Parts: sequence; structure tokens; C-alpha cells
Amino acid sequence: MGTTEGESCSPDEARALLAHLSTLATPERYLSDFSSRQLVTLVWAHAKLDSRPPDATLASWRDAVREADSQRQMQIADRLNLERSLERLGEECYGFWLPAKENAEEDAQKIGDPPQ
Repeated sequence: MGTTEGESCSPDEARALLAHLSTLATPERYLSDFSSRQLVTLVWAHAKLDSRPPDATLASWRDAVREADSQRQMQIADRLNLERSLERLGEECYGFWLPAKENAEEDAQKIGDPPQ
């Protein structure tokens, strides 16, 4: 993760920043202001840093993403990124808010692998 001066921070500093940001993305705070893409990015960042968010937080993000997806379908790349990130966090993701595995694999073939 970068800083305003363009220098990288340590993984521990990145985890601390991510933990703070995650406290803002809660139902009691500003979760309703986050887009599904921003929530996917939060899940991705947690997975990238091997830092699982609290179960209640992840559940609230899941509900928010599901609701946003029901209003406007997420882009394929975001769904695939979310799927991979959840799997890295040890989550079973089919049936929660993503299409059936066959559809996800079909979508992946259409666009190729998203950036890691």
C-alpha cells in the first residue's frame, strides 16, 4: 500500500489502516455510502494481507453487496475478484451473492483472469 509521499508502508501499517477503514464500513457508520466495488476492494485487501475481518463485519458487507447487486448487477471482474478473495479468506461463496460455479467459470472464460 502506498502513502501520500509515494512510499510504501509496512504490512503491519497497511493492516492497521485497513482495520481502521473497515470500522467505517459498518452499518453503524458509513456502510450505506460504500459501493459494491469499494466493498469488493475491502475484501480483496483483507485477503491480500491475510487479515480476515471480523465475522459480523464480513456478514454486513455480504448483505450490502447482495443488496447492491440486486439493484444493479456487479461487473463480472468484480464478482470474480470477490469470489477469489473470499476463497482466500476461507469463505464458501457460492449461493451467498455470486452466480452458480458454472456461470462464474463461464464468465471467467469471457474476460480472462482479473489482476491479482
